[in-house]
Amino acid sequence: MLKFIKSLQLRWSDLAILIGFGIFVVFASYGQLFMYHQDPNNVPFSLTVAIILFVIGFLAFCFVIGEGYFRKELPALPLSLFFLLIILVGLVATTTQPHTYIYDESHTIMIEAMNKTVFAFEFILMMMFIYCGFFIYSKRFPNFKFLIVLCYIAFIFAFVVAIYSYIAEGASISNYFQVLFGYKEGEMTPIASFLIHPNSVGMVMLLAILMAFIANSIKRHWWYYLFILFFFTNILFTHCRGSLFLSVLLIPLYVYYRLFTAHKNDMKMRNIYLIVFSSVIALFFLFVVIVLAGNGEYLPHLYKAASMITNTGSLVSRLDIYETCFSILNNGGWLIGKGFGTFNLILSDLKAYTNYVLPTHNAVIAMLAEGGIVFTIAYFALLIYTAIFFIRSYRENKQITFAIGVGITAFFIYSIVETIQYIMYFFIFLLLMAYQILDKQNNKKDTLEIAVDTSNM
Repeated sequence: MLKFIKSLQLRWSDLAILIGFGIFVVFASYGQLFMYHQDPNNVPFSLTVAIILFVIGFLAFCFVIGEGYFRKELPALPLSLFFLLIILVGLVATTTQPHTYIYDESHTIMIEAMNKTVFAFEFILMMMFIYCGFFIYSKRFPNFKFLIVLCYIAFIFAFVVAIYSYIAEGASISNYFQVLFGYKEGEMTPIASFLIHPNSVGMVMLLAILMAFIANSIKRHWWYYLFILFFFTNILFTHCRGSLFLSVLLIPLYVYYRLFTAHKNDMKMRNIYLIVFSSVIALFFLFVVIVLAGNGEYLPHLYKAASMITNTGSLVSRLDIYETCFSILNNGGWLIGKGFGTFNLILSDLKAYTNYVLPTHNAVIAMLAEGGIVFTIAYFALLIYTAIFFIRSYRENKQITFAIGVGITAFFIYSIVETIQYIMYFFIFLLLMAYQILDKQNNKKDTLEIAVDTSNM
């Protein structure tokens, strides 16, 4: 274990970025509480504690950036200035939002100064982490061992979420199977674990599945498929349709890709795997079609479960949310938005949500809402920038680039109905890191070949 840690070639900046990211996660979690219009005195930490945490996280990221400067790992100056512009726009949109927001004659929304302060802290830490992760940290490691470490961190977190739900919501999971197989009548309760919403649990499990793709692309092991099966089973408990749909779509896609690229030297075994896997997929979809086509006549409890998962009620509610989002933006917010966090506070109040913070359920609308046209242009520019890396990386290592590219594509598709652009940033960071590693390996190979040619002269 110590030998493996030593092989990672860790530096003090690695500890600093973990500290900074950890503090950002704290703000991302506790910052949600500031959207409930609570008395600031009831929030778990005071403004003084928030300032202390922010300063520690800010200094940690500054240390990473400073080390990157001295080691000449910073991105080009225009790119750094572009990120600075985004930060300034986001801060202006958040901090200049009036204390009293008047939507119409019947809706006046109060925004506390402490709310805006915490949102500003969270936004700065998030943007600094993105900057450090994309353009400094992705150049740090000469091999793929650190990607494996990140994969197992994701596995551990997803396992903790799942195990906690078995303990805290064991009765609901037991009820799930009893209703599913017809032991009793009733409804199946979605599993939220300790996260805010069942969809959050579904996204965590989908993230873990995609990290299993990456780990298996770096070094093949059969147990990664057991991980995938475990995480997929937990998605079923959440009733998260987006994660379920993408899992059913991407798992066969990934397996087929691996079969066609990893077994070329053993055509017989590859063909056997293809026949078996294709048969399982065909039987699964045939079973689903029979259950749905039976209109409850065959396996009524399974039909009830399938109908619950495939209903379009949530899509109708999302369209209603989108309409409200655009009406807020029409009230003076298209250029720089209504601010990070403050827009969701306004939206939650207008839709009378008190149980949890109401997201926009669309990443592009979220960008428009938080930072207007400026954020939206930056968002798509980053996707284009990543697409260029994807094409160049794919030529050098198809397996790893395909796995990470699948992750980016999955979350981009999911972002049409969910606000998950920040998880997609993580996959963009992984792709950039993979590209930097491949680029270093190719440069070393070219240098070695030049040295060999020179020695033969």
